[in-house]
Amino acid sequence: MMNPLEILAQAFIHDITDPQTVCMYFLIGVIIGAFLEGTITRAGYPMEWSDRFWVVLGWPLASAIFIYYFIKGFFGDD
Repeated sequence: MMNPLEILAQAFIHDITDPQTVCMYFLIGVIIGAFLEGTITRAGYPMEWSDRFWVVLGWPLASAIFIYYFIKGFFGDD
């Protein structure tokens, strides 16, 4: 009998190796990357290809950072 941690690990490995999951991750990354790029460029900061690459790969982190600073700027003195 497998313990719950092993079951979760196997489910996670199966999920991240599924081509549909990988394609969905990159599709969401491209959509969020386009939104973030438009917002960042309107603020006066140009993005390079390396920035776009890292936003598409790391869109969960990039989105969290954007939301944090958006809220901080909206409610703060910045």
